[in-house]
Amino acid sequence: VKTRSAVDEDVIYPLTLYTFSSDGDCIVSQKVEDEEETIQLSLPAGKYKVVAISGYSDDYLIPAEPQLDDVIQLKGEEGALTPLMLGKADVTVGADKESKLDMALSYAVTAIDLVLSNVPSDVAKVSVTLSSFYSSMDMQGEYVDSDYTLNLACSLNTGNQWSTRTRYVFPGNVSKTTLSIAMELKNGEEVTYGYVWKDT
Repeated sequence: VKTRSAVDEDVIYPLTLYTFSSDGDCIVSQKVEDEEETIQLSLPAGKYKVVAISGYSDDYLIPAEPQLDDVIQLKGEEGALTPLMLGKADVTVGADKESKLDMALSYAVTAIDLVLSNVPSDVAKVSVTLSSFYSSMDMQGEYVDSDYTLNLACSLNTGNQWSTRTRYVFPGNVSKTTLSIAMELKNGEEVTYGYVWKDT
């Protein structure tokens, strides 16, 4: 098994390679340390699905011994700091010959990076809420549980701009995105603005 990126970005290593039987059971999992590493699996004849996951961090929850229909979840309300990548392929192992697999990984998440300009100077704190996104993805890359809301704090930069750190979430699940901006003024007053974007 060989792994590579399907996009013009580097794969985050190490990544984990899962091999599932036709029944959806994980029969073996292995770590791949770099792009040049080739993994050799000794498997009995049969049909298998191989899944590679890159970018896993403490921001995600992945079962220790996953089934094919188990899900990867975002742990908190602030998204993840590392982008999750996923690759998958079906492979048939014959009784008397080797099977080779070259697997390409693609991003499974969306990057969120907000910059707010022209914020009044009497604002002391800014936070934003974005919804609605998928909160999890199964081991085959299908998104589920459409109830995730992203909550981010903003920091004040030069030029009186407020911005968030880049965070990663699973894609949105509806034709519109709701953004709420909460501002706390220096006198303690709180003001909230809401925006809705609709796909056309």
